[in-house]
Amino acid sequence: DHHGRTTYKLSEQEVEKNVMGQSFIALVKKIAHNGSLIVISTTPGSASLIARHLDITRPDGILGTIAGDDTIFVAPFKCSEIKKTINAIKESLS
Repeated sequence: DHHGRTTYKLSEQEVEKNVMGQSFIALVKKIAHNGSLIVISTTPGSASLIARHLDITRPDGILGTIAGDDTIFVAPFKCSEIKKTINAIKESLS
């Protein structure tokens, strides 16, 4: 900033996209899996917010989450039920 401090700020373009009042699902770009791990791609700066929501609401099948800036890793309880877990996540975010 103008005081020489390091700050984090979304671009004006991203701020316009992330209007308050949207559902969480509006912040999700993509949900994918590799058979053992679910990866949620979000808009910049949204991953921690969404991961916190998932940690609090605990949709069926989630063991835990790790969030970065725009990516969340979700560990499912059972890999055999990963698609069911993804559906529970989508429902929780809607």
